[in-house]
Amino acid sequence: MKCIKIGMLLVLGLGSILNAADAYTFTFLEVPAGTQTNATGINDLGTIVGFYFNYPVEHGFALHKGTYTTLDVPGSPLVTSPRGINVKGDIVGAYVVTAGPNNHGFVFQGSVLATIDFPGAQQTTASGINGRDEIVGGYVDNNSRAHGFLREKDHYTAIDVPFPGASGTFANGINDSGEIVGNYRGSNGSLHGFIKKGSAFR
Repeated sequence: MKCIKIGMLLVLGLGSILNAADAYTFTFLEVPAGTQTNATGINDLGTIVGFYFNYPVEHGFALHKGTYTTLDVPGSPLVTSPRGINVKGDIVGAYVVTAGPNNHGFVFQGSVLATIDFPGAQQTTASGINGRDEIVGGYVDNNSRAHGFLREKDHYTAIDVPFPGASGTFANGINDSGEIVGNYRGSNGSLHGFIKKGSAFR
């Protein structure tokens, strides 16, 4: 009798999961006249950012209330890649002007563009921004090692997961409480996620 009850509970639970999945509505996003549309961020107002290809250039875009706007860093870059947007509409990402390992981060605040380069880094990518304008992302140092970073105003702090054997930390997002999520490589090269709350990682 107990087995039957447990079985019924499992079936009912599975049914709830399936019903919840059925409730989702998926909408395909394709930038007109572009290929390989990639949506990478959305804010609380429903504005979506991402990038698309129009060979040989990768353009950024913002989608708000059904209208696409192209976002390109001035100076004819090969790549403009928005990665995140906050509730104020500030957008962060990365751009490349010439071929090679020369990513620079950026932040668009209104019509004002600022480049984000971690001090002394070879490459920088900004990937997340919260409502307090705190920015996270990743950078590659002069020894070709990858690290995450946090930028608070103009102050940069490196983020490295302290777990044994961890390497290649990258910070992907930050909320208004200052909690940071991202990924790192373990000792066997596999990718793992992390969350950082204050100074604690898990």
